[in-house]
Amino acid sequence: MLDTFGIYEHRIWQLYKDVCKQNIVMTIAMLISVQLGILAEKKLQYAIDNYGKGIDTDSLYKKVKEMIPEFSDALIVNNSESMSTVKEQ
Repeated sequence: MLDTFGIYEHRIWQLYKDVCKQNIVMTIAMLISVQLGILAEKKLQYAIDNYGKGIDTDSLYKKVKEMIPEFSDALIVNNSESMSTVKEQ
């Protein structure tokens, strides 16, 4: 998806850090919202270039979840859980 929208290098980091506040699930939701036609690609590009200005990530996330009920917070991995799993192996 990143390639499709021409999001490369530092702009990937800007999307993740500045627009989606370091939330990978939110980052994926923003890309999916463009694919679903909920968010215009130009608006996403503008938000990336302007620290998230112009879009409401929470609202877009909810719309994605409404359209894709399987898209879930279960995608979020708790750091402490993942670290304990690594230690056990």
